[in-house]
Amino acid sequence: MTIKKFDIIEYKKKYFRDRIYVSFEDILNHFRSIGIKEMTIDYTQPIELLKLVADKLFFYKSEVASIKNLFYQENFIYQDIKTESQVNSYLSRLINEKTNRVLVFIDDFSKKNSKKNISVESQKELINNINNDIIYLSDNILLLKNSLFLPLLWQKKDNIKEAINKLTDNNKYILSNKWDFNNE
Repeated sequence: MTIKKFDIIEYKKKYFRDRIYVSFEDILNHFRSIGIKEMTIDYTQPIELLKLVADKLFFYKSEVASIKNLFYQENFIYQDIKTESQVNSYLSRLINEKTNRVLVFIDDFSKKNSKKNISVESQKELINNINNDIIYLSDNILLLKNSLFLPLLWQKKDNIKEAINKLTDNNKYILSNKWDFNNE
């Protein structure tokens, strides 16, 4: 699955033919909620899938370079965040940029990681549950929708997972087929 196969003009014609002007963000948000479920996907590229469903990626208190290098090699640029004030600043930036979804990697991961360990079932499960506000891809990997950025900004974030869990009014889904990049 590559973004090259996604023709934004054809997508606009199919789903927004009654509107003269549609922003790229509107098309992308619609695609992430509806269109991705109709797309034929090559499940051998899990990081490409993550690039489709998330605008941004950040690591929080993660010191392991292997997982970061994996995403860097796939041209998925990330932020490396260590403190609560950096989280607040980043959330403010996400709100100002009208970012739709962000992928969060929390704490440390294995010293050896591989994208080949992500199962087809876990990728399908992610797509089928993409409309939730919080998706736990694993215990340390979360996909957050923009509706959480402002409430999260006001939470104390000593433990970011606890802060996110306090946002109980939102739809959350925990994948039964966890994403595990571990290659040890």
